[in-house]
Amino acid sequence: DIAARIGIAVPTSYHISSAGDLTGLRGRLHFPIVAKPRSKTARNNFKVRYLHSFEELASIFAEDQHVASEVLIQEYCPGDGVGVAVLMRKGQPVGLFQHRRLKELPSTGGVSVMAVAEAPEPALTEQAVSLLRALKWEGVAMVEFRRDADRRAVLMEVNGRYWGSLSLAVQAGMDFPLYQWQLAHRESPLVPTSYAVGMRWRWIAGDFARLHGMFT
Repeated sequence: DIAARIGIAVPTSYHISSAGDLTGLRGRLHFPIVAKPRSKTARNNFKVRYLHSFEELASIFAEDQHVASEVLIQEYCPGDGVGVAVLMRKGQPVGLFQHRRLKELPSTGGVSVMAVAEAPEPALTEQAVSLLRALKWEGVAMVEFRRDADRRAVLMEVNGRYWGSLSLAVQAGMDFPLYQWQLAHRESPLVPTSYAVGMRWRWIAGDFARLHGMFT
């Protein structure tokens, strides 16, 4: 809601309270769509699913009458996953780092298994910092976007913690844990003005799991 209010594009989302709500949505949904858990503590541990027809969507609710209260239906946004990592201090970005996902698990979109360091894009970093300011955020966060071939970026989520590919930022020269530790100890971190663009990161176990999923 905050992102939309300050002009950041977000996916169209539908909160369904009961299976009966699906009937009213039938003419409004454009497939493919994504069904994802509203919370990681959902009762049935619902996993993200990519659905290509209304019949597929209806089958989820037919399987379990309680799933409606636990699942968010969202517009599918094509393109690459791009993460803008920021260390915020009193409304100002202390450090910035951008990476793009080359491979994800599952292959249709998910966690990063291969990524590359990119130079910060002014438009994306401006949106990320503006959002974190609006949230009055202190500390690290990774603001994730989905960017298509036309360079249109849509906000996916904000990871308010250290992210899985943190080591890419550190190895590329942007040592977020060090800078945050220094700030916590009232020291002034010496943050570089650039880092190693083009450096790649790979999660080997995840990459094999992704490959397995593509053939099953």
